[in-house]
Amino acid sequence: MKRLLLFSTLSLLIVACVNQKNEKRYLPNEVEKAVYFNMPLADFKALKGSKAEIQDDGMDFRKVFFESVGGTLIEYFGYYFDADNNQPLYEIIIGYNDETTLNSEAVKLLGAPNYKDTEWRFELEKTHDILAWTFKKKLIIVALIPETEWHEEENPE
Repeated sequence: MKRLLLFSTLSLLIVACVNQKNEKRYLPNEVEKAVYFNMPLADFKALKGSKAEIQDDGMDFRKVFFESVGGTLIEYFGYYFDADNNQPLYEIIIGYNDETTLNSEAVKLLGAPNYKDTEWRFELEKTHDILAWTFKKKLIIVALIPETEWHEEENPE
């Protein structure tokens, strides 16, 4: 019986990993592959170490980290985690060097806007829906994870 249970558990894990890898990330390649929406803050800290610095933005419902990149296209990444529960990653801000680069990279990554004329929304079966928009030189991409900032705004009850 233990073997059957072990085999079943391993099978489910393998299927989950394969399905997760087949799901589109909606993040640029410059974001490390190990970073994913719903990633617990503790895992993020273990991965990034001192590369991402915590920032106090005066909002007690979230924890914000910035990682300076200084590349030719991207200046920085901002990572937003919920302050409650397992503190999931629910928002990533990509700071581009200029608006022209931002606009071309956003269309390459996400296609033409498909929501509210200038935004993107992707309804996903296996993970949380994705919402994205641009603001100045930033591309903001959020996962609509229950009990986080954007989920409540986009899904009023």
